[in-house]
Amino acid sequence: MIDDNKKINELVSVSRRLGERFDLVQAGGGNTSVKTSDGFMYVKSSGLRLSDLKSADSFVKIDNQNLKKDFLETNWAVYEKRQREELANKIVTKNNMTPDRRPSIETLLHSNLDGFVLHSHPVQVTALFSDANAEKKAFEILPNAAFVKYETPGIDLALQMMASKKRFEEKNGITPDVYIFQNHGLVARAHSASAAFILTNEVCDSLAKHSGIHFNHDKVVNEISIAMEKVFHESFVTIYSSNTKVDSVSITQKAFFPDGVVFLGVIPVRFEKISSEHIELQLNSYMREYGSTPRVFVFGESIYFSGSNLVKARESEEVWRLHQIVSQFKPSSLSEEEIKYLSHWEAEKFRQKV
Repeated sequence: MIDDNKKINELVSVSRRLGERFDLVQAGGGNTSVKTSDGFMYVKSSGLRLSDLKSADSFVKIDNQNLKKDFLETNWAVYEKRQREELANKIVTKNNMTPDRRPSIETLLHSNLDGFVLHSHPVQVTALFSDANAEKKAFEILPNAAFVKYETPGIDLALQMMASKKRFEEKNGITPDVYIFQNHGLVARAHSASAAFILTNEVCDSLAKHSGIHFNHDKVVNEISIAMEKVFHESFVTIYSSNTKVDSVSITQKAFFPDGVVFLGVIPVRFEKISSEHIELQLNSYMREYGSTPRVFVFGESIYFSGSNLVKARESEEVWRLHQIVSQFKPSSLSEEEIKYLSHWEAEKFRQKV
């Protein structure tokens, strides 16, 4: 069970990295899962953002052996669409070992794929594979991926995926690791969550070349979050602020109001290399000088915000707008003593985490 716990913890971490990337997941979309050695599957709970997952409690435990058996033994073709949905819900509910949580609508899709499964909604996938030529383009651009024609999410999409999987296996003699879903998204499966995430990024990098749609700024958020979690031993989510311009005045202005200290830190952290190791060095330097947690990061002309979750990161972005406007009026910074006090004020620490 120790190895299974490690699997779940790895999935939690990678799910957060997947969920903080706008180019891969938007709003509450996307879902992830892992199969354990005792025949169970942990799949993301419905209604949760990937970026907000914290522990095994963020997942629904499914008796996957019985679920797959029920799925494969059912003659789905004899039912109408609404009936298929109702029956699918019944067999998923029957095999739900944590009935206080509702599993992802794509539970049956995850159930029939081995290992770790990451289902995302990359912008490039939607851009390239949402027209009548989607299948032809998929075979040309990603010959090692299975193409899944559009179906309504849920049981019908799972059935369509299984049909595509079977055709791919018969043609190529191997099981596909990547699935392109028309008008929908991407599925990557692998022996580890990290490997599935790398595969997701590799596919999107390839599609970026064909679509001309690049998200280099958004990729940086993962490196910042990884560094923050290593230094502060807490969970962080980072966002790239596409609407915020960097100016020399505001990024050198120290905090001058209470919420500035709480939501922004003393001053932005600037870094020159896109690597978690380099950012970690800057964070340690920041800690030695200020003894608090930074929330704002600057790389070149780009600015990023970190928080305990997506909402908190966006709150920091909002507070930065005030900081940026008022900085032009050359306000006096709060005293070092007051900044230190506010940085460790229990009431504000609580407010940052709720």
